[in-house]
Amino acid sequence: MSELGRMVGRVGLTASTPVTYLHTSAHSGWSGAALTHVAASRQGVFEGSWRTLVLSYRTSPEAVLCVPGARGRMRRSETRVQVWQPHETVRGCWDGDGEAINLFIEPRLFEEALGRPVTFGALKGVAAFQRDGALVGALMRSLLADSLGGSRSGPMLGESILGALVQHVSEAAGMQPEEVLLRNAETRKVRRARDFIEANLAARVGLTEISREVSMSVRHLRRAFHLETGMSPHQYLIHRRVELAKRLMADGRLTLEQVALRTGFVGSSHFSTTFRKVVGVAPSQFRNM
Repeated sequence: MSELGRMVGRVGLTASTPVTYLHTSAHSGWSGAALTHVAASRQGVFEGSWRTLVLSYRTSPEAVLCVPGARGRMRRSETRVQVWQPHETVRGCWDGDGEAINLFIEPRLFEEALGRPVTFGALKGVAAFQRDGALVGALMRSLLADSLGGSRSGPMLGESILGALVQHVSEAAGMQPEEVLLRNAETRKVRRARDFIEANLAARVGLTEISREVSMSVRHLRRAFHLETGMSPHQYLIHRRVELAKRLMADGRLTLEQVALRTGFVGSSHFSTTFRKVVGVAPSQFRNM
């Protein structure tokens, strides 16, 4: 856990009962965030602090979680979502077997998304956000699934889900983005982003890398890209990879495995699954056609 500890800037964590780490995202390649899937049994108390924002989703609602309430007294949490701001001391207790997905988000992701410095005081006790467990749970489960699958499409899918969570937290806390670019400037930068994606179809590029290339915040890039193309950057990347694969298969000199590797897929199975979703037929059928 030392590598993950360095990623999230752990100040300290103590638990009275051992916590089992079922999975971590230490090798998923995401920029500015890390995820853990943990399990705990019986009863226990915990206390910790991180330099990141901590977003926690209980996947086992039957386990009782208690958090500090008025005057520091422990109270039963009625929500499945908990959010703690950077450097806040996290205290609580649990009763019963349960699992949770914990996401550690660096403050800079919020600054990149909003295009300005941010403070996190407004996040404390965001009741409306914490009650919205369905949306947060779906996004957190999708992020865990991407990490468990080895982020086969590269970090971009995971970073897109992270971006949606950052936006959701920002809106719940009343953070508002600045309008820093004019429409014509956005168009030019989206064109540059498309050119960058086109030049790196076989590479594992992420949203953060693209946003830095075109000097846009991640949130601004996603919004402008969708307005210009009707797709998210990740969807655009997949469609361009498939179009390149079509041209390579039409040439006829490469095997399907070679086509898959030259178009950024991790293998023929991943390539075949994605190709069928986009085109409607398997690569072998397309080649025969």
